[in-house]
Amino acid sequence: MNPRGGMLLPALLCAACAVAAAIAGKSNSYRENILDLIPFRDSVLDDYARVADKFSQSRTLYFNVWDKASPSKVADALERKLSEIPELKRESSESEDAGKAAARAVSALPSIFSESAEAKTSAMLSAESLKGRMGFFKAKLATLESPAYKQALLSDPLGLARIFFDELKGARLARAEISAGRPVDASGKNALLTASGNFDPTDSAKSAKLVSEIEEKILEVKKAFPDAQIAFAGAYRIAKENAEIAARDSSFCIALTVVLMFALCLCAFGRKICAALAVVPSLSATAAAFAILSLAMPEISRISVAFASIAIGVGIDYAIHVLHALESSPGKFPGDLVGPIAAAAGTTLIAFGIMCFFGGGGFLQIGLFGGMSVALSALFSLYMLPRLFPKSAGKNRKAPADALAEKLADARAKLGGYGRLTVALSLVPAALLALGTSFDGNISNLNAYGKAARADDAKIRSIWGKIAGQKKIAVISADFDGAATQLRKVSDFLDANGIENASAKALLFDSAARAQNRARWRAYWTEEKIAGTKSALSEAARNAGINPKPLLAALPDFRAPNSRAEADYENAKNMLAGLVESDGNSCAFAIDVEPGAQISPEDFYGAVKRASPLATYVDAGYFGSHISRSTRNWLVKFALIAGVAAFCYLAAAYRSLKAAARLAFPVFAGLVWTFAILSALGIAVNIVSAIFVIFAVCMAQDYPIFLEAGKRRNAVRKSLAPVMLSAATTICAFGTFALAEHLVLKSLGTAAAASIASIFLASALCEDADWRAEKNE
Repeated sequence: MNPRGGMLLPALLCAACAVAAAIAGKSNSYRENILDLIPFRDSVLDDYARVADKFSQSRTLYFNVWDKASPSKVADALERKLSEIPELKRESSESEDAGKAAARAVSALPSIFSESAEAKTSAMLSAESLKGRMGFFKAKLATLESPAYKQALLSDPLGLARIFFDELKGARLARAEISAGRPVDASGKNALLTASGNFDPTDSAKSAKLVSEIEEKILEVKKAFPDAQIAFAGAYRIAKENAEIAARDSSFCIALTVVLMFALCLCAFGRKICAALAVVPSLSATAAAFAILSLAMPEISRISVAFASIAIGVGIDYAIHVLHALESSPGKFPGDLVGPIAAAAGTTLIAFGIMCFFGGGGFLQIGLFGGMSVALSALFSLYMLPRLFPKSAGKNRKAPADALAEKLADARAKLGGYGRLTVALSLVPAALLALGTSFDGNISNLNAYGKAARADDAKIRSIWGKIAGQKKIAVISADFDGAATQLRKVSDFLDANGIENASAKALLFDSAARAQNRARWRAYWTEEKIAGTKSALSEAARNAGINPKPLLAALPDFRAPNSRAEADYENAKNMLAGLVESDGNSCAFAIDVEPGAQISPEDFYGAVKRASPLATYVDAGYFGSHISRSTRNWLVKFALIAGVAAFCYLAAAYRSLKAAARLAFPVFAGLVWTFAILSALGIAVNIVSAIFVIFAVCMAQDYPIFLEAGKRRNAVRKSLAPVMLSAATTICAFGTFALAEHLVLKSLGTAAAASIASIFLASALCEDADWRAEKNE
């Protein structure tokens, strides 16, 4: 082989990878969806996501407006500004003209005229009730607000709209005081405003643009109301914060990883040129993998991009072993490393393969990205480095890493043949400590916030948490009638079991029930009844000093045809935002519910499903505990899958079950130590940091493999230096995540770095070579 003569092709390959990655980075569309990072899918997660999407919970923005004098006035001004943003639609609007709202409510009465509504109507038409109503309006018509009250009286002379609005108010468990048409807290200084966007918040670029526009509108409002304070939170702001923080972390972690790799390699090799060459295969492989992933995927997860530094830290391992061999024998192809590199890369590919096939959407990208990076790193290390490595690059110096490796080897030699026994004995207390490892299933903890966004989120949760986080049952059917029928089934089940609930069932009827209600309405309003009502209204108005003629002219058409009544009902349904959602493909109704301590969330979820298969219980607390439990199951299952897969691969590669067991034992021991460390430090394992289990079982399998290869060459002490450097670079790759701002990356970095260090130590202790004899030789 002529190393110099073959430099052109590797150089061109490196340049091509860099250019392809740069082009891909400019043209990619990026996406962030926290549910994609959950490594499992089941009916609870699917139901949660479906309900959140149906009721726009995933697209809802909450605004808390504080003002000492009139928060509702500031909220009205803010809403007018927000209405200028085309991507937002109003959910809680400025006080709808009271007269128009009352007229819409009255027009819906024929369709909701149940026996209960009939009894309420009779009570409201009594002479005493009409007398009180006219007296109230007589007093109000003498005030400065008389125009508004005059319009309200003419829109609903009999006060029948109250039937509709009382039922609407009773459809919520968590209620707030209403001031000028807006929810306000007990202090009267905080008002709530909500709005929802018209696009998926996982589009981080559009979310960032929307949030920027909202912040501009808030600044405009605060110029008009300098004493007001406005906080806002929701999925769009979370997406913006996550994307920005993940992008910063990606750049920071990748840059820091490369710097640390270079610094470690300067200390690890006798020739300084090796420090530069060591990162070439992994950087080129990562760039190529990124370009390929960009071609294969329409959108790229920003979190998966951040994992690029993992690929760099993993891929450099192969380059380290090749360069150590080339330093000893320049110009000679290190053929004896092909087997160990293939075995090591194979176990790592198993790890990424498991992520591809058994994780969520985000895990698919991580698996593809990492798998391609590792495979290409191994190939590039064996192809590029022998060609790029110069025959003469100055004198070899004593590398600091070699000296450190000698000291570690001396320390290991003192244990003699008792290293494996020492590890085995340590597993007893470690296992007992590991049993205390805690799991965090709170999905909101996976979100990253800046300081201002976190403060706003905390404020809104503290003031409006009960409204924003109300437990619900969602009934979703293909059409309105089906949803109405199932709503009653679920409501009857809740009432029969004494479970506190609230819904708009008194306003929601299927077509057959609406027809019955309209028939009851027509039967109620006989000619005699209409005449008696007009007479009673006239008398009450005259006694209060109010001209009855305009009121009589404003009475509703009690004999309206069915077609008009149905249209009026459809129009009134628009006032049920948040309780009824329909998109033409399906219809959903919401029931507020408080199961209490009488039944566990798991049992209640199942009971609701039995009451109606179209119903789903949605509770953030239950959702979090479900994720926590599922994380444990996922952790055990995938640890077993990874362990069995790696063991079978090693047994096939070495043609020996005994050899496979000998190589797998230090990985198992290091894993137990890792859980013990996490438990001792009080660090909880979340749904993402559990990934380190796969990496620990499969990726860190490199260390015992290369030490075993060194033993077979009677060079285990010499093999310790590159293995130690491989572990150090991998720890750096994961360790940089511990410095990240994004909690997903930070938790992964801390847990994974601990596992790699533990497995390296266990591998060195378990290697049963004669460390002293080799030094004497």
